[in-house]
Amino acid sequence: MTVCCYYTGWANAVGSDRIMSSEKGWDSVRWGKWVLVGGACIAGGAAIWWYIGKQNRNPSLGSKSSSRPTASVAPCPVLCPGMESSKEVKDQGNEYFKQCSYRKAADAFTEAINLCPSEYRNHLAVCYQNRAAAYDRLGDPERSIMDCTKALELDPLYFKAVMRRAKAYLSLSKPEEALDDLTYAFVMNPDASESLKTEVDSAVALAAANLVEHVLTYYITLYTL
Repeated sequence: MTVCCYYTGWANAVGSDRIMSSEKGWDSVRWGKWVLVGGACIAGGAAIWWYIGKQNRNPSLGSKSSSRPTASVAPCPVLCPGMESSKEVKDQGNEYFKQCSYRKAADAFTEAINLCPSEYRNHLAVCYQNRAAAYDRLGDPERSIMDCTKALELDPLYFKAVMRRAKAYLSLSKPEEALDDLTYAFVMNPDASESLKTEVDSAVALAAANLVEHVLTYYITLYTL
């Protein structure tokens, strides 16, 4: 079932005036939870139903902006010894990752995070996202989500972190959370619509399956009382 065309059109229509300023962090960037639900084939007939409009936005988070968000990332000063050490350890972690030594890679990225001064937000975001990738390969999506979230707090426009977290949510059978991230990823980078297609289709199909299961459970319970 292909849903990317519906998703793309919808995101284009609402994306420009729904994204809020990222000055207050990821809570401001994530403008709400909009869920697209595609249906399933029932008794040989296709039933496609969409649900749009599950918005969970706090109006006190800031005003809407007609432009895409800009990351509020502090400028990096001249490299200090702590930052140099952090970069070296991060590079070593990358080498471990290439060698498929994911536990060593995760440990190296942890050390890089601990060594890095807090003002180097971009570098810290990369370290967290890299560690999330290592946790992903280690089969630990919960930790991967936590690190992606931290990376996005540091850099709200980190496309790779948004996508990695969406895939982790899918692996945990959390399609609504995945669709939330995929929607934001599309608005952030409309040119990536084709690369998002597979994940969007998977999330919508899973959301539909979950909805059908809940409806069936409800009626079975209702008529067996």
